[in-house]
Amino acid sequence: MNPIPFSTYLCVLSALSLVCFFCTRDTKYKIICLLSVILSFITVMLTETRGTILALIITLVLSVIYFIIKRSENKKKSIILFIIISVFMVAISFPVLKDRLYDKTAYEFSLVEKGNDSTSIGIRLSLWKAGLIIINNSPFSGTGNNFHNQIRTLEKDNLIYKNKRYDHYSHFHNQYIDIAVKWGVQSLVFLLLSLLVPLFTLNKEDDFTKISFYSLTSIFMIAGLTDPPLVNKQLFIIFLALLAMMYGKNKIK
Repeated sequence: MNPIPFSTYLCVLSALSLVCFFCTRDTKYKIICLLSVILSFITVMLTETRGTILALIITLVLSVIYFIIKRSENKKKSIILFIIISVFMVAISFPVLKDRLYDKTAYEFSLVEKGNDSTSIGIRLSLWKAGLIIINNSPFSGTGNNFHNQIRTLEKDNLIYKNKRYDHYSHFHNQYIDIAVKWGVQSLVFLLLSLLVPLFTLNKEDDFTKISFYSLTSIFMIAGLTDPPLVNKQLFIIFLALLAMMYGKNKIK
């Protein structure tokens, strides 16, 4: 697996470990779950994949806020503990957060403004623009994996920046644009319905299943803004298997 799918898998591990930490009452198990959250968080930082870092941070923060508000008997103690752990995790990952997430991102955006699209962000922006144009020209038929000729045409027409690296990419670095380009807007609608509809049919009393479900969906939907994780076979199998087990558990209850 390349770094982005690998870090997405680690995001899933970290997010589900956090849910287990809040839902178990066994002290030893809580410690194991907390260590899993911290170690997988650090490993995601080491991969330096910005999209998954953002997905993980947002998902963990929202999960913690939910459990503090809904389940914590001592909210003040929980908030203090959350702040202490957050400061610790930010401190040990600060070099990556600053250098990769902030400094590198700001630098790449400054190059894009100057017309240089050779950076990671520049290429992504060009691919997104190309994808949106292709979707607009042919919203329902889809191109399959044969989209490179259309990108070359867009380059010749000066609708996107010219870059020889486009031919090396098999997707548009955006799950939603990629699916709409290759299989039509109807496939994108089906994907969104598949991800979102089950969220409204969960047993609202089962916090473990509900927040696990929400966390998984959050990881894959946010990570999908910069990469198509569900196109990766390993991640698709993991995602589908976990959701099927959790949804089945929820329905049995």
